[in-house]
Amino acid sequence: GVAEMTTNSKSIQDNIHGIIEVPPLCVKIIDTHVFKRLKSLCQLGVTHHVYPGATHTRFEHSLGVMYLGGVYCDKLKVNYPDLISPKDKLCVQIGGLCHDLGHGPFSHLWEGFVRKVTKTSWSHETASIELLDMVLELNEEEVRAANLTEKDIIFIKELINGILPGKQGLEGRGQEKFFLYEIISNKITDIDVDKWDYFLRDCHGTGIKNKVFDMYRLMDNTRITEDPWVVGRTRLCYHEKMTSEVQDMWATRSNLHLKCYQHRVTKVVERMFLDMLEKADNYIHVSVEGQMFTLSQVHTDPRAYTNVTEDWILGQIKNQSDEGLEPAKRLLDRIFRRRLYRTVAEILDVALEKGKDLSSLEEKLKNISEQRYPNNPPDFCLSARLIKMGKSEENPVKKCIFYKKHKLDTHGDPKIPAEFILSEKSIEKRLVNAPEKTRISSIFVFCRDADCTEEARDSTRHFQQTFFPENEIRFIES
Repeated sequence: GVAEMTTNSKSIQDNIHGIIEVPPLCVKIIDTHVFKRLKSLCQLGVTHHVYPGATHTRFEHSLGVMYLGGVYCDKLKVNYPDLISPKDKLCVQIGGLCHDLGHGPFSHLWEGFVRKVTKTSWSHETASIELLDMVLELNEEEVRAANLTEKDIIFIKELINGILPGKQGLEGRGQEKFFLYEIISNKITDIDVDKWDYFLRDCHGTGIKNKVFDMYRLMDNTRITEDPWVVGRTRLCYHEKMTSEVQDMWATRSNLHLKCYQHRVTKVVERMFLDMLEKADNYIHVSVEGQMFTLSQVHTDPRAYTNVTEDWILGQIKNQSDEGLEPAKRLLDRIFRRRLYRTVAEILDVALEKGKDLSSLEEKLKNISEQRYPNNPPDFCLSARLIKMGKSEENPVKKCIFYKKHKLDTHGDPKIPAEFILSEKSIEKRLVNAPEKTRISSIFVFCRDADCTEEARDSTRHFQQTFFPENEIRFIES
C-alpha cells in the first residue's frame, strides 16, 4: 500500500515553504516531460513586462499546492483520524500537483486566444484532465504500487475539475468525505490552498507588500461538520474568530488583481500578445507524427500541446522568415521596444460578466471612429477589468460555515450541533473590515496607433455618451 512506498520520496527546497516532502508517485509525475513543461510557463503570463521579478513558473506553484494540500490533510487528520486515509491524502496531493497541468503559454491569455479564434469554450482544466491521463499512463507501475484504483483517479480529476463532463455528480468519494473536495479547488466558497500558494508566491515575485493572511492559523482552526444545507454531506468550517482572517484573504486577492493581474499596463501587453498570436496563428505549425496543427488547434492533441511553450512561440515569430509573420514580428518588436498601445480612457462601473466577449462593442466603437474620421480612423481595441470577491455579487465570507466555540468540540465527530453554527447575520456582525464594494468592473479603451490623438479621445467620448451615458469616464494621458 501507500505506507511501503515512502522509501523513495524526495525532499525539495522551495523558496516559499522551505523543505517540501514529495511522495514517490508525485516524484514520478514531476519527472515526466509533460510536467516539466510547466517550468517554461510563467505563472503570471506577461506580467513580468510590468513587474520584472514576476518570472516564477507554474512548476513551483504546482509543488506548493501539492505541499499545502498535504499539510491541510495532516492537520485535519489530528482531529478526524478516521475521515482521512493515507490514500485520500495522496489523491489530494496529486490533485494539487496536477491542477494546472493544462495551462497554455502566457497563462490565462491562451484560453482567451483559443476561445476567440475557435469560438469554443475550451478551458485549461479540460486539458489538465487529458494530460493527467498521460502522466499516469507513463507511470503505470507506480500507480499500481500506490494501489490507486479507477475510482481514485476519478477522484483526482474531480479535485481539479469538479463534476466531470457527462456525469451527474461526484463519484470519486462519497458525501461523508465531501470536505476533501474543498481543499485544492473549492467550488463552494473559493477558499483553497491553490489561492494561498499563489498569494505568497506572487507577492514574493512582484514585490507587492500585502497583509498576507495567516493560512496556517486558518488550517489550525478548521473543523469538519455536516453541511447545514445538504443532509449527510461533510464540509470544512472555521472557528468564529477566523471571520476577519477569511475577509483578509479576499482583500489580498482583490489587491493582487488590481495592482498586478489586472494592472492597466498588464492589460495593454496582454492585448498586444493576443493580437500577435492571432496574426501568427496560421503561420506557425506544430507537427506530431505527420499531423500539422496551427497554434489555436494544438490543444486538440495532447502531444502537440505539450511541445508548445512561450519561448518556442516567440522564437518562431522572431526567427522564421515567412512573410506572413511580418505583422506578428512588428508587434513583438513594439513590445520589446516598449512602443505599447496607448490607453485612451477607462469607462468605470460597467456591468460586465466574466468571459464576456467585447468584440461587438469594439465593432460599435470602430463604426463611430470611421463615421467621424473616414480618412484616418483611430484603430481601437477594448479590454475589460473585472474583479469580484467571489463567484457572486455577495461578500463570499457569508458563504462559509463558521462555528462557535463550544464544550462539545469532540475530536473525530464531524457533526457540530446546529446551535453552534453561525447564521449569515451573525457572520455579518463579526466582520470588522468588510468592503463597501465587492466588485470592480470597467472597460479600458486602447488605441493601437503610436500616438493617442484628439481624434481617438473624441471618438471614445462619443462612444461612451452613446452606449454608457450613465458611466463615468476617466481619460488617461499616456
